[in-house]
Amino acid sequence: MVAHAAMLGTPQGAPNVSVLLPDVMQCLESPDVEQKKAVYLFLSALAATNADATTIAFNRMVRDTSNPNPLIRALALRTLTGVKVESMAEGMAEPIRAGLHDNDPFVRKTAALSVAKVFDLSPEVVESGGLLPQVTKLLEDSNPHVVANAATALNEIRQRAPFTVFEMTMATATKVLAALNECTEWNQVALLDTLTLFCPRTEREAVTVLERVAPRLNHSNASVLMSAIKVMLHHLSFLPQTGDLSRNFTLKMAQPLCTLMSLPTDIQYTCLRTLKIVIQKYPSVLATAEVKTFFCKYNDPSFVKMEKVDLMIALATAENVHQILSELREYCHDVDGSFARQAMRAVGKCAVAFEASVDQCIKIILGVIENKLPFVLQEAIVVVQTIFRRYPNQYEGILTEICSSLDEVDEPGAKAALVWIIGEYSDRIEAAEEILEIFFETYTEEESPVQLALLTALSKLYLNIQSDRSVDMLQELLQVTNETVNDPDVRERALFYWRLLAGDLEVAREGVLAPKPP
Repeated sequence: MVAHAAMLGTPQGAPNVSVLLPDVMQCLESPDVEQKKAVYLFLSALAATNADATTIAFNRMVRDTSNPNPLIRALALRTLTGVKVESMAEGMAEPIRAGLHDNDPFVRKTAALSVAKVFDLSPEVVESGGLLPQVTKLLEDSNPHVVANAATALNEIRQRAPFTVFEMTMATATKVLAALNECTEWNQVALLDTLTLFCPRTEREAVTVLERVAPRLNHSNASVLMSAIKVMLHHLSFLPQTGDLSRNFTLKMAQPLCTLMSLPTDIQYTCLRTLKIVIQKYPSVLATAEVKTFFCKYNDPSFVKMEKVDLMIALATAENVHQILSELREYCHDVDGSFARQAMRAVGKCAVAFEASVDQCIKIILGVIENKLPFVLQEAIVVVQTIFRRYPNQYEGILTEICSSLDEVDEPGAKAALVWIIGEYSDRIEAAEEILEIFFETYTEEESPVQLALLTALSKLYLNIQSDRSVDMLQELLQVTNETVNDPDVRERALFYWRLLAGDLEVAREGVLAPKPP
């Protein structure tokens, strides 16, 4: 009862069970195993909340690490190393060292984890006591559970140590691979994480690891699957990327990764983030996967939808881009503004990458403009600018619709894009002068990107039509910039145009109105 009270915590106002420690300590003298287990349960719980109180039991726990019963030895060692008092760390080294060489595997695997606990308490004790090499030797232990605990301990130490904890050899890797089939799921994760530290010296060694790890791709536990993929990606880097072996192992990862899309959203998110990294180095990993697998569902959270859209674009090909755009069209009208904008950006990427899809992209953009969706409309203007840059002097039929959306544009990025479009096609837009005059009136209040775009647009307008109003606006704009604008980039741009336009206008036209590379 006392042990359970210590574990669960006492109610407010109840006496502190730590005062019972001297009486409880007497029970350690009992030969009854169950009674000793209860005492160590009490000590473990007490150590978590009042470590100093358990120091009086330290010597008794050290003595029990030599008990004939392996269960008592393991319990004593686990409780001993759970006491977070740095001054006692040095006294833990010898019991741990004995535990690492114990004949019983239960004691050895407990000792392996104890090394990680002591390293967290005092790294110097572990280093000076030579405990790390001894834990590393346990990776070649005959008992798979000992191997797994040694791997877990080394992984934890590796994350905190400022030095290389150990270097794995092929012999050690073989032992770790053999232990995979004998361990629980979470121990398999620890073993697989350890295998990422192995750097094969030959292609044959890399293939051996890949062949032994590949069956884990069909595991039902997502953590095991993701750890297996991490190991495979690490060892694939030791094979020629263009070879058949690399391609075969890469394709084996496709279906398991797609299967994760049916799991809870947090696992989906992790998988999607992993896939984005994987396909950067191995684009063929999802060559056989259906892009529909990554289409968004109505109940997907926003963070998953964002990742799915990015992945859809990464998987886009000339064959499936129209299917992807049909799906993106629906996303552009989503009530989630951030997601809708992401979808519109994806439409722009498709247009730039696949010329055959531009007509479909333009239809999607026109649909957004017609519906006057403010949060997507801003992004649509930026996408149109990108399309005009990529395909100059094409798709000018949408200029009228773009100009009609002037009142809805209020974000700096969208304003700058709209001003650029007006300036670029100022000789083909009848109301170009009137539209730019609207931005001219609020010039000093605009953000720097809009000011820079307006300087260029008015310079193009002047070179294209040279009306009295365009001349007056440009002169006044350059003067206002020189006198009131503080941004050095804007002032430098204004000075550049001032000097350029003061000279030969034909030379200025050749520079400012020159065809842009796609």
